[in-house]
Amino acid sequence: MKLQDRVTLVIGGASGIGRASAEVCAAEGARVMVADINEEGAKEVAAGIRAQGGSAAVVMCDITSEDAVRGSVDATAAEFGRLDGLITSPGVGGAPGPGDRWDRSLEMLLKGPFYACKYALQQMERDGSGAIVNISSLAGV
Repeated sequence: MKLQDRVTLVIGGASGIGRASAEVCAAEGARVMVADINEEGAKEVAAGIRAQGGSAAVVMCDITSEDAVRGSVDATAAEFGRLDGLITSPGVGGAPGPGDRWDRSLEMLLKGPFYACKYALQQMERDGSGAIVNISSLAGV
């Protein structure tokens, strides 16, 4: 198992590519923190990972909130004792448009992953290990 004894935080892990990423990391031996604004979906993913013999926990995280992102990194380190990997896979429906949709897209797809990298890197430096994968949206193209 490639990720044995590693800890991965997946923000946006309740569905889509984030869910698949959480499941693959767990199948490869990682302990996974599933973070999402959709707490029920995140609980479902974590339960599925545990049912397959993996280790997973859940934290509520709105990636547009710097405090929530910092909290998800802190919760991961508190739960599993370290942080070795970060995957951000936020989702937003449709292409960015004018007004509120544009602002929400920037917060979710640009600011949120920046916050996640900022706080994850601090924890990874303390732990002496780390890898980051930011998954972007087709809307960014």
